[in-house]
Amino acid sequence: MALGKPAIAPRHTAMEDYVEPSAAFIVASSPEHNVWPNDPRQRFTTMRERIHWDTLVAAYEDSYRVAREDTARYRAMGDRAADIIRGYSSDAVVKEQLRAAFDGIAYPEPSPAPEPAPMADQDVAVDEPQSQHRPRELVLGMQAL
Repeated sequence: MALGKPAIAPRHTAMEDYVEPSAAFIVASSPEHNVWPNDPRQRFTTMRERIHWDTLVAAYEDSYRVAREDTARYRAMGDRAADIIRGYSSDAVVKEQLRAAFDGIAYPEPSPAPEPAPMADQDVAVDEPQSQHRPRELVLGMQAL
């Protein structure tokens, strides 16, 4: 959708916010009980949307037909799809949503950094040779700080 192409998608749960017939070929679905993945009890405690496969096939056929035979409609659907996604999740929209979400949060002042421990005046003896895989600072006991 963001690239200006009509979607082929179901219109349920969160997708109801941005999938609409003017910008997508809608695939029908219906809710059914389901288990949570990795639930050892295998209890039916959640729901999922099962796609109706015949409508998925029809949506692909309609999309192909419209793209080949009604390019103006296909282009209009693609333009509408891009507009919807920009209004829903563009950088500017998400930035403003995050700003609004974080505005009410009180942040503590950072505490001052502790004083560094005094360094020893002598070099630290190292038993192992310097390796390509270990930075010089690690081999020398972080004396480069």
